[in-house]
Amino acid sequence: MKSEFYRVDGILSEVKCQQLFGDRKVNIQDNQLDLCIGEEFLNACKELKTKPKPLFLEKLFVEEVPLMFCYPQSEQNIPPVFFIHDFEEKKEDHFNDALKLAQEGFFVILADLPLHGERKTKDFDIQFVFDTNPLNRFKKKISIIKKMIEEFKIILNHIKKGPHKISEFIGIIGFSLGANAALMAAISISSIKAVISISPIIDILKQLGLETLNTEEIQSINKHDPIDFCHQVYPAALLLLSGLSDKQINILKMKELDKKLIQIYQKSPEHYGYKSYPGIGHFIAPMMLKKSSLWFKRFLQ
Repeated sequence: MKSEFYRVDGILSEVKCQQLFGDRKVNIQDNQLDLCIGEEFLNACKELKTKPKPLFLEKLFVEEVPLMFCYPQSEQNIPPVFFIHDFEEKKEDHFNDALKLAQEGFFVILADLPLHGERKTKDFDIQFVFDTNPLNRFKKKISIIKKMIEEFKIILNHIKKGPHKISEFIGIIGFSLGANAALMAAISISSIKAVISISPIIDILKQLGLETLNTEEIQSINKHDPIDFCHQVYPAALLLLSGLSDKQINILKMKELDKKLIQIYQKSPEHYGYKSYPGIGHFIAPMMLKKSSLWFKRFLQ
């Protein structure tokens, strides 16, 4: 499918975002859109200590995977960053986050997870919402993550063969279940050199209420728990972020994970970081995005 290009000079309102990326199509002369710089965008740039500059937005499909690219104009190679949304979200939910990262000089790639966004199926609720077996739901979620990782490899090859100038090393950032996916992707894709995991789902057995399973089933779940597989992310530069008021994660288990990672990264402690924020719940706060931008700059640029 042919790409759609837009020039974006400011953060889009929810209405404008719906016009561009919702079910409706917008006819734009020469496939270009110029927007005035809005107050929200200026404030975001101030937080990131940068000056507003035009960005380019590209909407396309790669082998039936709906994508959005957001990037600045540059004669130099730009570090690519995959942004992974949470379960039951869609790529557009993190569009503003992508714009802010792109303002900092990154080629941001937003993709709908399998069965999400533009490729959400009619039986999605039957498969996930109305399935009362938490083990079945978990296995299907892991299947989605594994398929996404294979799709990312295809997407990356597509970008490398295209006209975009991207650098060799990749960053990846994910939120909630997407944070788990980012960790798993870093194990599978060797060119990922910087990982940011925001509010990952850990202590999965307890989260799902499945402590009474048999030993084999417990092992099959635990191997997908960051506490069990986090050592495989090394030596990629890993940043963990969470909110102290986040009711969806176990803060004590996050601290346990932090202690384990400190040991894993003891030979290169500068490649690991953990930050928890008071008063922050289960969402990506502006200070988290600022921290993420600095992390990617440190290890990708």
